[in-house]
Amino acid sequence: MGVMVGRLGVIIDVTLDIIPNYQVRRKVEHGNTKSFVTDMKKVQNDYNEFVRKDPNDAPHGIPASIAALDERQYFWHIPANSLMQMDFETLYDSTDLRSVPNAVFEYRNSNTVINNAQDFLAAIGRQQAQSFNSASQEELVQELRESLVETNSDEPAMIDIYVGDRMRRIGANNFSAVYNLVDQVLFPAGIFPAREAYINQNRVMYGMHRRMQIYDQYEVAIPLHKAGDCFEHLEALMFPEPGAPLDDQLAQGFPIPALIRFVKSEDFFLSPTQGEPRVYLNIEDYYTHSEAGENTGRTNTWFYRVMQELRGDICQGRLHWGKAGWNEHASSFDGAAEYPETWCHFGCFVKELDPENKFQGVSHVWRWDGLDYDRCCEPGEGFVSSPNCVCRALGA
Repeated sequence: MGVMVGRLGVIIDVTLDIIPNYQVRRKVEHGNTKSFVTDMKKVQNDYNEFVRKDPNDAPHGIPASIAALDERQYFWHIPANSLMQMDFETLYDSTDLRSVPNAVFEYRNSNTVINNAQDFLAAIGRQQAQSFNSASQEELVQELRESLVETNSDEPAMIDIYVGDRMRRIGANNFSAVYNLVDQVLFPAGIFPAREAYINQNRVMYGMHRRMQIYDQYEVAIPLHKAGDCFEHLEALMFPEPGAPLDDQLAQGFPIPALIRFVKSEDFFLSPTQGEPRVYLNIEDYYTHSEAGENTGRTNTWFYRVMQELRGDICQGRLHWGKAGWNEHASSFDGAAEYPETWCHFGCFVKELDPENKFQGVSHVWRWDGLDYDRCCEPGEGFVSSPNCVCRALGA
């Protein structure tokens, strides 16, 4: 049941273990796209060398470049060509900070953590004078001030923050520069309870989203053995040669920062990391559903072109099962091609556990037209590969 995305039934009851909060140190570093690509090329090379080694050779540990990714995430402010790297270090399983020996008390008391509009605006104001260098950026901050005044209200909210239209008017470069500052305000270095240390939607963000237009959130899982090549390719697309036409500056489609995270390999049949660790790239499209987009059909062509590349041969990205992109970027999805080791295993269990296709749905994804269930599926075991049983999800 780890990853079955509703195809084997509907989950109606969940039991969660609640654990005490504990202390986490958040470290923050800043870099640019080129330095990140360099790091990812080393990760890719180290990973490929690691998997090529014979396990019977002398024991060898996980390369340091890969081990460092275990508790690391990035915000990629693409038009600003800036990456915010955050590393997380667990300090102590205790709610009493003073029990952490020799700790540097960077921690801020929870009632001063930025978790409401007033704190957020005050912090922005403290940095505004020295940080912004254009009238458009000043204009955006003023709009933020106006739009956040009522975010703590419990009243039903009207959708009156058309962010996509503001982004178009102000420009992706200016919006990205401001958002870069916003993230530095919201996610400073320090020691925090875990609930606040890791990247999360705080009250400021929830308040904004209550009144914000809809947007599409995509997430693509890129195999580690291709990560360096993929991000090098994306860099070339995002930042072409100076003087390139605006239509070819694909960074313009990403005024909201991307989130980059790393997930280890899993055994679940349908996990995007089945068979190999992957880099998850979370990106959001605010233009398509803006007023201008809805009224004039001005979709986010920059964004769509990048998505095509993420799904292409260089990046080989798998789509997140619960996010956008399936109709547009996986219209000819072939599970046997994308999940060659496990797709037909899952198909066999679908036939065994849901023989009448009660949970089939209308999706074009859940198809095993080329799977000979009677000959190639073993009850309780899944798919049995043989010369006469080759996994073909869409038929021969």
